[in-house]
Parts: sequence; C-alpha cells; structure tokens
Amino acid sequence: MNVLFIAVDDLRPEIGIYGVDDIGTPNIDELAREGTRFTRAYSQMATCSPSRTSLLTGLRPDTTRITDLTTHFRNTIPSVVTLPQWFKQNGYVTRAICKIYHEKLNDALSWSAPLQEGFGVGAPNGPDGKPVAFAAIDKADSEFGDYKCASHAIQAMKDLRNTPFFIAVGFRKPHLPFVAPRKYFDMYDRMAIPEAINPYKAWGAPSVAFDNTGELRAYSQMPWGGNYNETLRRNLKHGYYAATSFMDAQVGRLLTELENSGLSQNTLVVFLGDHGFHLGEQADWGKHMNFEVATRVPLIFKGPGIPRNASSSALVELVDLYPTISQLAGLSIPSTQQHGGYPMQGDSLVSLIQNPTAKSPRGAFSQWPRSGYVGKSLRTDRYRYTEWSKTGSKLHELYDHSEDPSETTNLASDYRYTTLLPTLGTALAAGGKSDLPSSLR
Repeated sequence: MNVLFIAVDDLRPEIGIYGVDDIGTPNIDELAREGTRFTRAYSQMATCSPSRTSLLTGLRPDTTRITDLTTHFRNTIPSVVTLPQWFKQNGYVTRAICKIYHEKLNDALSWSAPLQEGFGVGAPNGPDGKPVAFAAIDKADSEFGDYKCASHAIQAMKDLRNTPFFIAVGFRKPHLPFVAPRKYFDMYDRMAIPEAINPYKAWGAPSVAFDNTGELRAYSQMPWGGNYNETLRRNLKHGYYAATSFMDAQVGRLLTELENSGLSQNTLVVFLGDHGFHLGEQADWGKHMNFEVATRVPLIFKGPGIPRNASSSALVELVDLYPTISQLAGLSIPSTQQHGGYPMQGDSLVSLIQNPTAKSPRGAFSQWPRSGYVGKSLRTDRYRYTEWSKTGSKLHELYDHSEDPSETTNLASDYRYTTLLPTLGTALAAGGKSDLPSSLR
C-alpha cells in the first residue's frame, strides 16, 4: 500500500468535521468523512522540530533530546531508523516535499531523493521593518508556497504511480505569518468570527505555564503579553482562518489527483497537525505551552480497510504514528534492533481504527521547558495534570475537563483533589510506559 502523509503546521482541530464550523475546510472535512478521525490526539511537544522528530522516530522528547529548533536528531540519536527510512528499507520510494522535518533540519537518510521545496509570496514588512503578522495578498494561488508544494506532490504521484511510494507533504499554513490570497480572506466576515471563550490566563496557574505571545512578537507592531484590542484580535483570527482555508484548498488538489489517478484504491492517507495554536486562549497567541489548545491536534486516516466516517475519542499521541502507519501499510513494526537500538515508544492505533468506540488504556503526554523548569503534562479522560520541576522546586497544575474544558482554573490546591494528585503524579512519572490506573480512564 502506498502512503500519502500530509503534515500541517499549527493546525487546530477546529475544522468542520470535528464539530466546529468556524473555519471553512471542505476538503479536510471530506477526507474525514471517507476515513477515521481521532478527536483527542495530542502532540508530544507544542513546537515544530521536537514534535516532528518525535512522531517521525517513534520516540518521546526525553529520548530524542530534541527540545529546540536547531539541534538535529542525528546528533543525539544518530542510529535511529525514521518512519520514512523504515519504508525505504522495505522497498518504497520515499519523497519529502516541503516542511516534514523542521527547516534546515532535513534528514537525507529518510528519503530516496533530495527534499523538494516550495517558496512563494511572503508577508510584506510593516513600518518597523518586521514582516506583518497577517495580510490579504492580491496574487494567484499559484504564487504561494503551499500551492507549489501541492504541485510537487501531484507530480510525484504521477511519477511514482507504478512503484510503492511514501510521499510526505508538509504544508506551512496556517503557521505565521497569516498570509493568503485575498479570496480566502473574503470568505469570512471578520466581525462574525468568534473570539476566544477563555481569553484570560488560567486562575491560579504558575507564571511558567504561559508563553506570553513570544512567537507573535517577531512580527510587526505586536504588543507584549497578548493584551490586544478587539480590532487586532479579529484581524489575527481572520488571517488564521484565511490561511487555513487556503491550505485546505491545496489538500483538495492532492485528494483530487489521488482519486482521478486511481491511486486511492491502494493508498493510505494520513493527515495531521504537528501541534495546536492559541488564538487568544489563555491570553496567548502561540503554542509553546502544555495547555489543551497548544497540544491537541487533528488526526485522520483514510484508505482501504479503514472505517468510513468513523470517529474515535480515545486518547492517542503523535508518537503512535510510526507503528500505526507501518502496520496499516502491511509492514512489521520495527524491533529495537531494527529501530537503531531504540525501543519503539508509540503504540499502534490499528485496533482503535478497527474499533473506533474502544478506549485507549493510556493517557497522552506532552512537555515544555521554560525558565529552568521542565513542564510535563498528562491528559487523562477527565483531567489535565502538569508538573513543573527544577532543582528544589515543583509547581502543579490540574484542570478538570468535566467542569472546565477551557482550563480556566488551576485546581491543584483545591482540597477536593488532594487524594487524586499522587495518583496523577505516579501516572505522569510513568511517561506512557504503562497503562493508566482504572480510576483515571
């Protein structure tokens, strides 16, 4: 079976098929109707390189030791066999198109040919010389990078139609800057776009939990700390929505080629976001955190034998993709020896795909380092529990999603949860190596 692997940067699970109709994504929605979607999938770290390294190696950030945007994993885990490399070793032609690994951190061992890039229209500069964070551009789709990425992928499918292929396509939008052709901005009434329902920092949470919009401040005239007026907030969300719809149109081009060529009959399509993105939630516009909005991602599988229009609410992780895709494509899951000496740390989701109503026995784990602390977070069926640790200090967060799905109030010091915290702490320390106790499922 061929594999078409589609990774999207900064994509929230706010698309129509996930039960929210704010953003126009008809092509992604149709993909989900033709396959199985996971509604509670989580990134292991809410930034590009650590997340992508984890999911493409099947190893957690503590093992990869990739927690920044500059270190290459071949310097920390040099012998690991990546997901595309495993397919390459098993007779597949593997191709990388645009952003699969983080920029300038591509891995030649993973691919059968050099990386193909797609660069296009960027953001104009503002009065301070920095690029603007959002802009409607009066140019054709074909002049933008993601359009060129889709064109490369379409040509690769044509070139490789008679050989087993693993084609990975990485779309950059809706990553900042929120730039797209004007027609995608015109799809929306800016004043009708809903604002964040939890626009304030979680009450009682430690300051280390928040990013303070560090990423957005790299763009023109963005103030400190997320204290933006309504006009700016609406412009930012408008830009994110437009960029998302533009990316969705490129996904549609890929799926149309797959269908028209007949390749859909023997191709597994995997669609994912590498992490989420705050659009005003927790007074932040970014992702470098452990909150639900930063870590939760869309995840869709479509292909022969995969249930159509099925939805699973099981807790799953992007680190699970490596064994899952291998098994769905008919390959074995690499042994420790085959994996470069590293035990696979993700779990295959095939049983959950075959039975979407089943629950996972494990939680979802994410992490983020800041100010000398390492913040590790566990998502269970009901709770999100986070510990921030450094020598001589430990800080705690607890959110009860049955009462507070927007994570507005830290309950770690609430007497009602005193006996629960040690159980959550033990499960967090296990880091996915064992199933959750029954009381947390």
